[in-house]
Amino acid sequence: GWFQHALYNVGYARLFGLDTSIKNALRKVAFDCVFHVPLICFPVYYAYKHTVYDGDGWRAGLERYAGEAVDMNRRYYTVWVPANLLVFTVVPVPLRIGFIATTSLGWLTASSFFTHQH
Repeated sequence: GWFQHALYNVGYARLFGLDTSIKNALRKVAFDCVFHVPLICFPVYYAYKHTVYDGDGWRAGLERYAGEAVDMNRRYYTVWVPANLLVFTVVPVPLRIGFIATTSLGWLTASSFFTHQH
């Protein structure tokens, strides 16, 4: 909750403004898909999971992510590009985090399933 609020409602508003046009929403979604998720979120997730749960360390996690990055990011785009376009165009600011949390429940369940396939 608090991190998504800081990122999407404060950080992205500072970077891209408050305009809810499709053009501005596409900029926010592109930034999320090109930088935030593939270069920060997924590497941190894999490093954490492999350090805390699997016990083989953060490097093993990053190596696994390197092998799965294309598939994981493709899955991410399938769910989150449409969801974030809604967030940045039609979902009112006070309801964004609730919308993201609801979408996230399905996403986290699916991503957990996919990363445990091996």
